[in-house]
Amino acid sequence: MNRDQRCRVVNKDYERWFGIPRSRIAGMSVKELLGAGPYGLVMEHVTAVLRGEAVSFEGEMHPAGGVRRCFPAE
Repeated sequence: MNRDQRCRVVNKDYERWFGIPRSRIAGMSVKELLGAGPYGLVMEHVTAVLRGEAVSFEGEMHPAGGVRRCFPAE
């Protein structure tokens, strides 16, 4: 993602994980992609990474597509 929190590079794993075609994901904001609720859970981590900080966390979210996902992230 870029500094505006828009998805720039999207691979097949994103497409599969979110259940949305890559062509739709590219250019979406993280908030649009995840939905307001899940974005609120990761917002502080996203902004920390964009400040250049290393971040490690685990979580569970229900993205806009409605499928519950658990994830570790480092």
